[in-house]
Amino acid sequence: MSRNSRAKSQKKRKGRKKRNRTSSTGSAGALTQQQAERGIKNLFDPKKLTAPTEINDDIRSFCRSISDLETFFLDVEPEPWSRQSCCNLNVNEYIRSHGGKMICGYKIWYHKPIYIEAERHAVWEKDGTYKDISFNADGENRILFLPD
Repeated sequence: MSRNSRAKSQKKRKGRKKRNRTSSTGSAGALTQQQAERGIKNLFDPKKLTAPTEINDDIRSFCRSISDLETFFLDVEPEPWSRQSCCNLNVNEYIRSHGGKMICGYKIWYHKPIYIEAERHAVWEKDGTYKDISFNADGENRILFLPD
């Protein structure tokens, strides 16, 4: 083996070792397990996933990918008898007492700037008046609603 080819093979080995070392420490763009776990915990932190306070371009684009109808903010006004996570049943019961109709759609949740989520939801509507009569598990008193 010539001196030149030996030097080339040593250089290749050093490069491989260096790449392996950097990828295991996470400095070359790969995450360590601890960094990944921390990122996942942050991503799914329920305290950070809330109803948006404004409709920005990201939210508007996300909503348009689901429905052509416009989103709107709606105060949460739960009835004392309503059950949490039972919006369809709650709205049907409210319709029996007050008339109106059920509007199906989505509650929009936002974890700025990481992700946006749409949760199936139903609200009551009569003569252009909308009402969200179901309790929110997280205590939010205002939602962004996207009719479907």
